[in-house]
Amino acid sequence: MNKFELIDEISSVCYYECSKACAELALEVILNPIMKGLKRDGRVLLIGFSRFSVSESTRHIGVNPKTKTSKKITASRTFKFNVDSEFK
Repeated sequence: MNKFELIDEISSVCYYECSKACAELALEVILNPIMKGLKRDGRVLLIGFSRFSVSESTRHIGVNPKTKTSKKITASRTFKFNVDSEFK
């Protein structure tokens, strides 16, 4: 499911009349605070649903398995999503 399919699903399951623009706004209202929390604290915990976190990898040397050449890999930040055991 992509973002547009999710917006369609939100607009179709609302009990009152909800346009696609309204459904997109509802999705943004949910996602924006999660993104802000990740930027500010590096983690967001939604008890009973999931945990969002950001992890940082260090700079290291990687090896191309095909050519066996080494390459410097820069440090980066990655997003993690862990499902809570209650949600499973």
